Amino acid sequence: MSQYMFELQNLFPGSETELRSQFESALPYPHAVLPNAMNIEFVQQLFDALNALPFRWLRVKEAFYEHEVCNLLTVASIFGGVFNDLVQTLQEPTLVTRLCNFVGSPPATLVSLTGHRLYDGDKIGTHSDQNPFGETFRLLLFPDPKPQFSGGVLLLQEQIEGKMITRSQVSYLPFQVYLFRFSPHSHHAVTPVQVHNTGANRLTILATYGTQSV
Repeated sequence: MSQYMFELQNLFPGSETELRSQFESALPYPHAVLPNAMNIEFVQQLFDALNALPFRWLRVKEAFYEHEVCNLLTVASIFGGVFNDLVQTLQEPTLVTRLCNFVGSPPATLVSLTGHRLYDGDKIGTHSDQNPFGETFRLLLFPDPKPQFSGGVLLLQEQIEGKMITRSQVSYLPFQVYLFRFSPHSHHAVTPVQVHNTGANRLTILATYGTQSV
């Protein structure tokens, strides 16, 4: 199943020793940007299925963000199909073991799977995702095959003398995967999305792993 969702030669582009070294040396904190890591056919099916869901996503507003969310574990349990394929892929033991080795995590399982939609003007403020709930790392999937927005850039930030400084940027590219380990230093944010009156949105899928179980 994982061979269908992911292009494994792009998801794991090298030996585990090389990957670990590259991941740990990335700035401003350990992370990896993996282009063309998802299978084009699978992404198109998933994107179409997400757009066909017969309900509105939940609009949430907190201190540092406002956007729509959807619990894709619940969606998979109700609708099956490509959503169930997505969950099974992300829970596949060999894949999870390789991801844990990649990021230097203790044995982990998929603990949450969430869709995010950012519409015109939506943004996400600086945060680290570090938490006390046993979550250790995250895969951020970019599943829109033809993005129709501008902005929505992922900023990788570092705190220096009390100020957040952007050290790197990750633009939204179809079929890309962003992987990072949670820590007090894994600060990141998303710039405001602009859709230019098209009604489009910035769609991402967040697969979070940790020591808890689903």
